[in-house]
Amino acid sequence: EIAAAVTAAGAAGGLLVIDTLNRAASGADENSVVDMGAIIAAAKDLQAKLGGLVLLVHHSGKDASKGLRGHSSLHAALDAAIEVSRTDDRHDWRIAKSKDGDDSKAYPFKLKVVEIGEHDDGEAITSCVVVADEDAPADFRRMIPPKSGNQKVVWDALGELLRQAGDVRPKDAPASLPSGRPAVTVDAAIAAIRDRLACDGKRKTERTQQALTGLQAKRLITIDGGYVWVT
Repeated sequence: EIAAAVTAAGAAGGLLVIDTLNRAASGADENSVVDMGAIIAAAKDLQAKLGGLVLLVHHSGKDASKGLRGHSSLHAALDAAIEVSRTDDRHDWRIAKSKDGDDSKAYPFKLKVVEIGEHDDGEAITSCVVVADEDAPADFRRMIPPKSGNQKVVWDALGELLRQAGDVRPKDAPASLPSGRPAVTVDAAIAAIRDRLACDGKRKTERTQQALTGLQAKRLITIDGGYVWVT
């Protein structure tokens, strides 16, 4: 029905924004792989029918470092993800995931109030636009390594793996890997780290993946092209 309505409005081939994913999937369990799978399939179906781009607006959980709220299959299914965050009065956006590009750089921005018209009584109608924050200090996004939990375990273990890996560049490493920066494959990292986590054996891989995603959200590590390294 959505695809038919968009097509009838002459907007096929454009950008379809679902805002928010939670409101658009009433009754679904975000933590269920089955329900999340159905949501992902529906979004891909819309994109196929419309021939454009489907943008899902979604929130992080209470712990923003863990990334997108709900089952990890959502992040895995995305072609790209843009993360918007706020620290005190600072804002920035970054590419949290990109299949075909760099996903490590963050861009500080400000919201500038602009007038877009006026009411009948002459009072200004205002909105806001995003503008680059040229005054943002270069290190305001610097994050402190985790001090506890699974992320601490994974961070420490990953450091050991990278020290053992040395600075020899893997032949199939992505172009985004800085010269001389140690890197290991994500699969190798998960295999070496998963058994260090104190959780149910069936969930060790999932918890390791979540911790890696959280560390990437904190900009402590970069994951790209199947490899992981310290940012």
